[in-house]
Amino acid sequence: MSRTVTAYDVKLGQAVRTARQQAGMAQSELARRIGVAFQQIQKYEAAKNRIAVSTLVDIAGALEVSPSSLLGLADAPLPLSPTDLEMLEVWRRLEPDDQATALKLFASLARRVGPAD
Repeated sequence: MSRTVTAYDVKLGQAVRTARQQAGMAQSELARRIGVAFQQIQKYEAAKNRIAVSTLVDIAGALEVSPSSLLGLADAPLPLSPTDLEMLEVWRRLEPDDQATALKLFASLARRVGPAD
């Protein structure tokens, strides 16, 4: 029985790929962590194979993101990259006055690069 690939299958595969890349993880590493061959990860990311809910939960756990973020739900937080996490750790160690100064610096830099896409 064949099936037609839906736009949602493609979107989920892209979300898995993006989260994996943001985590700095190779397909082979993700495959090892969830107990499948790396070719299976390729098929998930290319929407050649559908992702079962239990597998989605395993993938999200391995990537340290929520399943809802991979599903593109509005209330889901964005996956954080290692650099994001490092910045957050530093941010939390700053005093409030230093946080305000850093925020002004980031806002100034953001104006220089232009609006977000």
